[in-house]
Order: sequence, then C-alpha cells, then structure tokens
Amino acid sequence: MQRYLADPKSFGTGWYSFGVRQDSKISTQYAVGMGQGGLTLPDRDYYLKDDGRSKAIRAAYQTYQVNVLKMLGDDPATAEKNAAAVTRLETRLAKISRTRVALREREKNYNKLTVDQAAADYPNLNLPLLLKENGLGAAKEIIVGQPEFLTEVSAMFKEEPIADQKQYLRWHLVSAVTSALPKAYGDESFRFSQVLSGAKQQQPRWKRALRATDGALGEAFGQLYVDEAFSPAAKVRAKMMVENLRQAYAERIQATEWMSAATKAEAMKKLNAFAVKIGYPDKWKDYSALTISRESALNNLFATAEWASKDNLNHFGRPIDRGEWGMTPPTVNAYY
Repeated sequence: MQRYLADPKSFGTGWYSFGVRQDSKISTQYAVGMGQGGLTLPDRDYYLKDDGRSKAIRAAYQTYQVNVLKMLGDDPATAEKNAAAVTRLETRLAKISRTRVALREREKNYNKLTVDQAAADYPNLNLPLLLKENGLGAAKEIIVGQPEFLTEVSAMFKEEPIADQKQYLRWHLVSAVTSALPKAYGDESFRFSQVLSGAKQQQPRWKRALRATDGALGEAFGQLYVDEAFSPAAKVRAKMMVENLRQAYAERIQATEWMSAATKAEAMKKLNAFAVKIGYPDKWKDYSALTISRESALNNLFATAEWASKDNLNHFGRPIDRGEWGMTPPTVNAYY
C-alpha cells in the first residue's frame, strides 16, 4: 500500500494531501507539506450532518458510486458492498478532519516536524519512502497541517481491511477521471453533481473540453488565448493603469497626517515591493517533457497529472519563483 501511494505515477490516491509549497514562516523557502484530504464530497460536513439536504446528498452519492462500480464490472450486491466500504472509510476521515473555520487558524495549521519525528509519529505512512520516491529525499522537515488527521490515517492503514482500502483507492482513481472515460461515466457524474450543486444542465462538450485543457495545460493553452485576444499593447496599458494607482497610493501615504515619517518610509517600501502581474507570465512554463497524443484522453489526463506533480515537486530546494502564476491567462480573476 505504502509503495503504491509513494509512486509519483499513482493517480487519484486520496487519503491525505502532499506536496511542495512556500513555507509560511520562511517565505524565501519551499517546504514539504502534508495535511488532511481524501474525501470525495467537498467538505466533512456532508458526511456528518443529519439535515435533509445532507442526507439527500449522501443517498445520491451512494447511487453514483454503485452505478459507476457496476459499470466497472461489479454485480449489484458487490457494488453496494464496495460503495459502503468507501463511504465508511471516507466518513472516518471526515470525523477527524478539521472544520473550515478551524482551517483558518494559521498557527494551528502550521506544525513543522523533522522527518524523523514525523516518521515516528505516523509509522504506517512510511514517510522516508514517500519522500525518496518523489525526489524529496533531501528534505529534513515536513510542515504538517493537521497532525491528528495523519495520526488517524496511519492507524487506518493498520486497522482497516486491505480489501476495503483497495476499494477506496479504486474509487478515487475512477471518480477522478470520469470526464475522460466513456460518456456513461461522465453522465453518471453529472447526475450526482445535479444533486450536489443544483446544476440544471450539463455544459456542452466543447466547453468541458476547453475547461479540461485550461486545467491541464493552462499556460500552453493560455499562449493561444493571448495571441488571439490580449495584445502586448493591451498589457502595456494595463500596467500603466496599475502604475498610476501605485503613484496615487504614494501621494496619499505622503499626505496622511496620522503616519510618522518612519511609518511612511515603511509604507513606501511595501508599496514599491509589489510585483505586478498582468494578463500572463513573463516566462511560460516548459511543457517539452510532456507527451500528448490523440490516441487517448485518459492517457493524456494521466500524463498531465504526472507532469503537474513533478512540476510542483521540482520546486523543492530552489529559490522561490515569484514570477510563477497561480491562475491561467483566460481566467477572469485577481489575487494577492
């Protein structure tokens, strides 16, 4: 089990979150992070609340699971049994998951441990193997978001029947790729999303294809969008607008009466430190190591997921890339 989870080619494995991210307390460094995850439904409350809507969603989820498992070849009774096993494991994970409110407490969700200490605390996760197989063997520390969650997962690996754990992994693999499977799988997924989100009509296939491409090859796809819809002149105009705003802020800072000269100097330093990102990155991601073909949407999905995982893991040990973007060029949004 641990070897499968450690394999960077594994897909849709669930159980916990794992990856490389900026260290919240040492912002010049990347760090290895782990925390809660492993649920199919969007939040722990969907598994635990007893109001009418939560019960209806759980019933629809069971129907979705059973129908998909039958398409995979399970007879009806076996599908029911396997779906129940998956839901039971996910419910156990939900019970130990922190609420959305608790997840906002930054200090409590930052727990830095040495690798040796984490390996001792969560013995059944085989963290040395996980790190080694993912090219993170040099890591000395891990930032654990929710220690009690990983404690429970470690216990589950030892306590839960292997047959149920296999069904959990099987479900997470298949449910993650329904969009690239035959149409019946996608239709079943949408029927469940109608109950979950209230969606009335499935988006046309071309829109789903564009969304999938944007999600998998965001910056390659984005270059096509930029060439068509966002000229260099438009980017210059947008940057000028932001610089005008920066200048207006500077004038307001200098004009304030409640700031001391020293505070104004610090405010100006902060204002001038803003890195402005408009439209698209100055340096595009390099997708040359990724192979995409017309033979199989499913294989393309696996390939792009593996590429994205390596792209994330390769950040470790390198300087913080402040030029990296957190959204794709066609996305209408803003962030700080």
